[in-house]
Amino acid sequence: GLSYTSFAYSDLAVRKQINTDDDLEIEVTVLNTGDYPGDEVVQLYIKHIGSSYPVPIHALKGIKRIHLDTGKKKTVKFKLSENELSVIDDENQRVVLPGELQIFLGGKQPDDESLKTGKIAETKVQIVGEPLIIDRLD
Repeated sequence: GLSYTSFAYSDLAVRKQINTDDDLEIEVTVLNTGDYPGDEVVQLYIKHIGSSYPVPIHALKGIKRIHLDTGKKKTVKFKLSENELSVIDDENQRVVLPGELQIFLGGKQPDDESLKTGKIAETKVQIVGEPLIIDRLD
């Protein structure tokens, strides 16, 4: 939506490596860099890099609406469960797989421009361990 102010994202904090059976805790600092107080909808997207199964380019996994006065900042926290980190394999099973996960936090879906300008914070997480089957979707 339309906003009369602007926001910047920084200090993205996340463990760089997790096991397939771990939850993933993520936090980011949002700063109101504009001239007016405003609301921001902080959006969390993930991307499974190199997945051998069909996955979204950017999967929306969390949203939080915050209000910030001019020049103020706030730390926003998310927690992703095994289910939210999983993919659907060829046998119709929901499974957490070892591999690389890219994390994006910002006020919109990530694109090249927003990544360059700091409107999106980004990092990578390595998932290690044996594949973890959560459930079967039949």
